[in-house]
Amino acid sequence: MFTPKKEPPRSVPREDISPLLVAELSTEFSSVRVPNNCPRGMYIIPSVDSPLKWNAVFFVHRGPYAGSVLRFILDFPLNYPQTRPTVTIDSEVYHPMIDPKTKVWTPLGDMRHWRPRIHHVPHLLHEIKNSFRTPYLERVTEENAINKQTFLLWQNSRQTFLSMTAQRALHSTFPETIYDTKMKTLSSAPSTPRKGKDPISHTRLGNVASAGYEQGLDGIRFQKLIADEEQGLRESLKESTAI
Repeated sequence: MFTPKKEPPRSVPREDISPLLVAELSTEFSSVRVPNNCPRGMYIIPSVDSPLKWNAVFFVHRGPYAGSVLRFILDFPLNYPQTRPTVTIDSEVYHPMIDPKTKVWTPLGDMRHWRPRIHHVPHLLHEIKNSFRTPYLERVTEENAINKQTFLLWQNSRQTFLSMTAQRALHSTFPETIYDTKMKTLSSAPSTPRKGKDPISHTRLGNVASAGYEQGLDGIRFQKLIADEEQGLRESLKESTAI
């Protein structure tokens, strides 16, 4: 269950955001809440500080990145929907379409050339999810790859690529990564789980999700629930899904 906390101020004051844009973003978020519009395993929450910023987390279930817990941010420009939102992946991940310095993700094909009123946020979210699957990676060429080194690793040393993505997927589920408000770098994580530091499964994470913002890009963090809180959450979920 997500609960927003106070975030640092953005560079764009609220008074500079037009009411029409706020309404546009509100409509987009409503569309994300429609069944099947938000990809399975992905959770989105708008920033409490600015409607131009949405925080998200993606639980990757299949493909080369299976097991990863990836945080990302959607930053909407002031001229939205004329320009596509910027997607920043706030997790340590090797991907040919993610800039290793800025962490900005770039799509392929039609989504790269954003078409207002035709492309919407749900399309973008599904594109993000698909980009972590093998068929999408096979479409990347050296010419359109953002991270050339990762692309060449995927093309020429597939097993090494898969080993590295598996290591980072494991790191993304360590308690010190999940529960800390500041993301750790891969170098600070052990290559294998240590005693008392076992990685946390996606099933367990489903019971401990809580949104907040402390610093940097880490807009969603997780907190452990005590037994009574977990039981209450389970009962609430049963009631909300009862037919």
